[in-house]
Amino acid sequence: MLDQLLSVLIQFRRLVLFGATGIGKSNLARQLAKYISIMIGGSTQDNIVDIKISDDDHDRSIAQTQRQLESLLRSSKPTVILIDNIQRHRMAFLSSSFASVQIPAEEGPYVICTVNRASQLPEMQVHHNFRMFLLPNHMDAIKGFMGRFLRRRILELEFHDGERFPPEIYRIIDFLPKVLSSVNAFIEKANSRDVTIGPRLFLQCPLDFTKSREWFIKLWNQMIIPYMIKVAKEGVKVLGRCGSFEDPTDLVCEQWPWIEGPSAEQVLQRLSIKESMTIPLNSQFDPLEALIRIQSNNANPQQEVA
Repeated sequence: MLDQLLSVLIQFRRLVLFGATGIGKSNLARQLAKYISIMIGGSTQDNIVDIKISDDDHDRSIAQTQRQLESLLRSSKPTVILIDNIQRHRMAFLSSSFASVQIPAEEGPYVICTVNRASQLPEMQVHHNFRMFLLPNHMDAIKGFMGRFLRRRILELEFHDGERFPPEIYRIIDFLPKVLSSVNAFIEKANSRDVTIGPRLFLQCPLDFTKSREWFIKLWNQMIIPYMIKVAKEGVKVLGRCGSFEDPTDLVCEQWPWIEGPSAEQVLQRLSIKESMTIPLNSQFDPLEALIRIQSNNANPQQEVA
C-alpha cells in the first residue's frame, strides 16, 4: 500500500486520503510527507508546511490562511503541503485556492490532504488533479492494526517491567476488533461507509483486566451507543435509510470476555432505533465532530474513555 501511495504522490503530486474517522489517515499522511521531504532534499520536517483551516466562519485568520496556501502553491521551492482533516464546509474554500493558481499540478509542491467523506471529493479530483485513496476498515492492513498495536503495547511493557501479562488479557484483544466490526456493519447498513469509525477509539484500552472492563463499559455507553444513534438518525433523515437493524449489543454480550462482575446485559446500554429517529438532526452531520462532542459531553477528569 505504501509503495502504491508513494508512486501516485511522486507522479501526480496531489493526494487525498479519505476514510473512517479514527482510521489513521492523519498519521499516514504525515509519514508520507516525511518521506517526500527527505526525497526532495531535506530532513523529515524541513520541507513540510502544515495548513490549518479554521472551522469558524468568523475567524479572521481564514483570509491569511488562503493567502499562505496560494503563495505556497505558486512557490518554486520544494515543499510538501499537509492539509489535515478538511471539513465539508471548507471544500469550497480549498477549491478556490487551487483554482486561483495557474500552475500545472506536476510542477507545483506536493499536497497531501485528509477528509472523512467521499462526498467531499469530486471537485478536487475533477478540477484540481487530485488522486484519491480510500482507507476502508476492511483493508487487511487496517483490519489487523488494533490487535497488533495492543499486542505491541503488551510486549513493550513485558520487556520493560519483566512481568508476564495474564492470558485473560488476550481475550480482550481478540474481543475489541469484533466489536468494531459489528459496530461498523451496523453503521454501513443504517447510514454509509463514510461515517464508520476506525480503531483509534480502542487503542487506549487499559492493559488491566478489571480496569479494561470499566473502560469498555464507559466507552460503549457514553460514546459508541450515542454515536450509532446519531448516524442512524442521519441515515433516516438525509439518506432515507430504513428497515430492521441488528443491535451490535447482541454480539458484544455474546462475546463478553469479562467473567467476573455483572453480566454485559446488566451494564451495557442497548440501541434504541425508534428513539433515535425522533430526535432532530442537523443535515450537516460530521462524524469526527459528533465523536468529539460526545466525548466532550461525557468527559470525566478522573477517568477518560480514550
